[in-house]
Amino acid sequence: MRVLLLSLLVLACQLVSAQDCLVGWDYYRSVSVNNPGNTSLTDIQIPIDIDAKTLLMDGKIQLNGEDLRVTDENCNSLPYYLGINEADSSEKVWVKLASLPANDTVRLQLYYGNSTASSEMDGDATFIFFDDFSAGSVDTEKWETIGGFAKSEVNNGIYEYASDGMNPGPRFKFVRTKAVFSEEVEFDFRAKVSNSNGFGFSSADTLLDRLIYRQSGFGFDTLNQVAFNKDTTNNGFSISQSYPIIRFPRGEFRDGNIRAGVMNNIFTTTRFNNLDDMSMNADTFEVTQSPMSGFHFILSSFINFSVYLDYIRVRQILPDEVNVTLGEEQEAIANSIAFPGSTQLIDIYPNPAKHLVNLRGLESGSYQFRLINSQGQDIYHHRQQLYSGEEVQLQLNTLPDGMYWLIIVNQKSQRIASPLLIR
Repeated sequence: MRVLLLSLLVLACQLVSAQDCLVGWDYYRSVSVNNPGNTSLTDIQIPIDIDAKTLLMDGKIQLNGEDLRVTDENCNSLPYYLGINEADSSEKVWVKLASLPANDTVRLQLYYGNSTASSEMDGDATFIFFDDFSAGSVDTEKWETIGGFAKSEVNNGIYEYASDGMNPGPRFKFVRTKAVFSEEVEFDFRAKVSNSNGFGFSSADTLLDRLIYRQSGFGFDTLNQVAFNKDTTNNGFSISQSYPIIRFPRGEFRDGNIRAGVMNNIFTTTRFNNLDDMSMNADTFEVTQSPMSGFHFILSSFINFSVYLDYIRVRQILPDEVNVTLGEEQEAIANSIAFPGSTQLIDIYPNPAKHLVNLRGLESGSYQFRLINSQGQDIYHHRQQLYSGEEVQLQLNTLPDGMYWLIIVNQKSQRIASPLLIR
């Protein structure tokens, strides 16, 4: 009997290889996030590079990634968002981790392959600040106009802003995020500008103090001037004609990235990227003209020249030493069983399990749950009265890693068994 049990457990080890947190998904990939540094990170956004276009062509994923899901190793769902850089067709699943301990590795599961699933992507829950303008109108909880405007509207998922001219008020008017930032963060965005408008930042302390990255001077297709506006009547003045020196051709959308924050009450930029051609200025640039405690992201327009924004995502800075490894694609194993004479499947997940295992699909009645180890020892007992649709959660944190048989006995004394790997 013991030999037979051991043989069955060996076979089960070969079969149970998926962390089957989600029932109904066809594929999963393990993800390892390693933080070798000495600083623990909290509420950090982690990028997972995937080839969604190939998965779509192979029929493994829905058109816009609606069936993507990310869980931790205990099957808890995590906030995520699928971001696409149009320039190089790269796709990243951004996942928010509540904690990434120092000198440690966090393991995740990425799922896809469910034609009936609806999207659970949530940019607001994933990022510090987020807007992709997919709602079709300006979210006034996120944006506010400063001064009059000719346009402040969303069309086909693109935000368009234009001021209403010089009379009355400032020559350059603007719209800003209601969110205020202070710590150094990353701004990812896609914008279309001309030499009569731009994007930039404004002080959270003095309403009209703001700086605009502009195409001016010696290159109208290059962001080569930082203009500083402090009043309501003039064009402001240049505080730099050597930063950022990043090409943003007029009238074309470009993906940009800016790393900025307030350090000792001085607004400071430490990196400016054009993600389309991978050009970068990593010089440190400080705005000493207007000390501030915090700042807003802005779009600024002269007269009625429109500036456009496709999306904006604000996230924490991810240390360079943090690395993300995406495992090979695996087919999820259907870990479901049924009592004799019943067509209702009982789902068991996750399997492998760590601290707990869930059972779903049991009918009303009284049940006994047992675990038998590889030596044939009966080491776990649990009884529970269930109502139809009620899930069961078995706590396994006291059990050593290994392969077990999960035995379920119903009130008719019928028994069914499933291999369960604890690791």
